Amino acid sequence: MANRAALKTILAQLGIRPRRSAGQHFLVDPQTVDDLVDAADVRASETVLEVGPGLGVVTEALANRGATVLAIELDRTLAAWLTRRYRGRPNITVVQGDIRRWRLPEYVQDGRYKVVSSLPFNVTSLVLRRWLEHPPRPTVLSLLIQKEVAERVTAPPGRMSLLSVSVQYLGTPTIVRPVSQELFWPPPEVDGAVIRIEVKPLPPEAERKKLWRLARIGYSARRKMLYRNLAAGLRIEPAKVNDALRSAGLNEGCRAQDVRVEQWLALAKKLL
Repeated sequence: MANRAALKTILAQLGIRPRRSAGQHFLVDPQTVDDLVDAADVRASETVLEVGPGLGVVTEALANRGATVLAIELDRTLAAWLTRRYRGRPNITVVQGDIRRWRLPEYVQDGRYKVVSSLPFNVTSLVLRRWLEHPPRPTVLSLLIQKEVAERVTAPPGRMSLLSVSVQYLGTPTIVRPVSQELFWPPPEVDGAVIRIEVKPLPPEAERKKLWRLARIGYSARRKMLYRNLAAGLRIEPAKVNDALRSAGLNEGCRAQDVRVEQWLALAKKLL
């Protein structure tokens, strides 16, 4: 199914016209499918969650590795077609639904599954935080997402954002390879990238709340120096903030995008 001709034929038979608003861009490159599955190091008998299986190209690859695949498809027509296609395949379960509203604990257990998905580009940021922070959490995520988002997630100090702080706090992200927009049909307006995220142990809730609070204040005005944002947001003297910055190995002229996760944690201990 990972070629344009076969894909177009099936979609025409189903009466489906891909909708950009729903992020319906179908992967048509077998090598990218293999790279996506390889990035998760999928083994036989492991449980793998796939979101947005489309016509099942990644689903098929996962099942052929011996994985138990749980495929969640929003489109009712595609979900019904996948259910018919995989009837008789006991290691593939297709569920129609929206991952953003789906009750994950009914199907998978904390730390007992992986996520492998060519995600619709319009839901990436929304679902990343859910998988990383809220149980049941996977052990690894291998995702095909928008290249720009992948670069934001893996950004180093100097180009950090709230998204990169949140993902790097809860996981270890690595870009595996870029994926040209020409390897999808219809092609999206931007390139994609395969990204692997190894999920870290979940920190205590109190620590998480302090980090999110401080980082949101720090990023409230990106162009301003960090000490100004923190002093105003926390209603404390700038001198106290600057003392905390120095103790965390930061200079007084730094901005939020310069701060590593470990430094945010050090600042939270000093200021909250």
